[in-house]
Amino acid sequence: MSRKVLFVPIAIMAILIGLYPLMYVFVPHQYTFLGTKIPELLKDKLWMSAFYFHIIFGGLA
Repeated sequence: MSRKVLFVPIAIMAILIGLYPLMYVFVPHQYTFLGTKIPELLKDKLWMSAFYFHIIFGGLA
């Protein structure tokens, strides 16, 4: 019984963490972590690619 009780909050947290990357699709950048970065950095294609790679695969993991 206790394993089932512990499974529910862990499953909910795992789903929320997995859905976190969707915030970067639906929320304007000024309200996310990217809003704290300088505009020159946001124009860097390599940095942005690495950032999205990190966010997407972190959510999948």
